[in-house]
Amino acid sequence: MIGLDSYCVEILEALERLRMRYLWVPEGVLLKILQKRYKESFLAKKLDFLEKYELIKFRYSRQSNQYMIRITSKGFDHLVLWELIKGGYIDRICSEVGTGKESFLYSAIKNNEWRIAKFHRFYGAPFKDIKKSAAFAAISREVHYEEVEIPRRRAENEYRILNALKGLNVPKVYARIKHGLLMNLIGKDGLPAPELSEVDLKNPKDALNIILEDYREFINRGIIHGDLSEFNILVYEGDLYYIDWPQAVSIENPAAKELLERDIRNILGYFKREYDIKVSEGEIVEKFLKEI
Repeated sequence: MIGLDSYCVEILEALERLRMRYLWVPEGVLLKILQKRYKESFLAKKLDFLEKYELIKFRYSRQSNQYMIRITSKGFDHLVLWELIKGGYIDRICSEVGTGKESFLYSAIKNNEWRIAKFHRFYGAPFKDIKKSAAFAAISREVHYEEVEIPRRRAENEYRILNALKGLNVPKVYARIKHGLLMNLIGKDGLPAPELSEVDLKNPKDALNIILEDYREFINRGIIHGDLSEFNILVYEGDLYYIDWPQAVSIENPAAKELLERDIRNILGYFKREYDIKVSEGEIVEKFLKEI
């Protein structure tokens, strides 16, 4: 992450506001807004700095005979980081500790305590076919298909879900800013705990029973995870923790039954493959459906 001053942040925030009107912001429009306070030569230096570190992009438009500017995903991330620090949520960002198709994670420090900053991705390939994904079920009633808005809605949904599940074995969430979340670190020394897929369980039957009981608790809170697997269950100090909730839905969502069935299928399939534990998927799903 790049250290920014307040002038760079002001430019990024102006571009963020203007994106509601422009896919690419005409440089003249941006300068007209900012020149009320700053000289053009000063702004040019700041724009060069932001471009150098890939927080903005330029392209030339022959039609309007001027450069066009767009804030990058990295630029959006830095706005979140700025607000996390200025808001007193963290003292500093440390290092990247996880990455995936739809988000990536940074460790952070606050008063010598480890936290996790999660950034949902912008401009990403995962949203090209968003309407066919589990993620879309959670947000389809709230947002159009804009690539910039979807990560923010996912962050909003995950924040809402984690608060609804407070007290269960899920991350404690401290803040949501734009497309970013700040949560407690489940792990130690700045590193997340291992995934279920990385652990050789001594008592796999007990672990499976715990997972199914925990899932029942989620249902009792009115929530379906929607993407549960061995890759988003962490094993830490003898307990299981459930992460990655942006695609979660209410039990009243039309997709709830389908997502519940898939969650159970994923978990039972994993324990069958790895530990030869055979449980009737139909019986488990039927019991859970009675509680919805």
